[in-house]
Amino acid sequence: MSKSSSKPLYLTFGAVLLVAALPVLAFSSWFFYDGAVAYPAQQRRQLAYRQIEQQYPPSEVHARWVALAGSNGWPTQTPGPPMSDTSIVTQYLLGSICALIGVIGLLGPGAVLLILAGRLNAKG
Repeated sequence: MSKSSSKPLYLTFGAVLLVAALPVLAFSSWFFYDGAVAYPAQQRRQLAYRQIEQQYPPSEVHARWVALAGSNGWPTQTPGPPMSDTSIVTQYLLGSICALIGVIGLLGPGAVLLILAGRLNAKG
């Protein structure tokens, strides 16, 4: 008699939970990066652009912006609308939700099921 090569359902389910948790944690990192780095940087660029618009005539705005952006290592295209503080808080909130779901997927049922599967297989 040969052994069946199919894995028990609990092992498959646990593996799926673990694999699903990884992209959720990646999204969490992306949300935290946007909230901590990308959105505030965009706010600073927009503020600087607005100051140039207020201080110089429209014919000089683009040239002055390109010079300022180049000296700060910023993109030279005109910055879009500023990200609001609400948008930044939303990024942190979404990052926290994804982190919680990802950690539960890694340490919760998925990990427990895989540990149980390993113990059951070790016992024979």
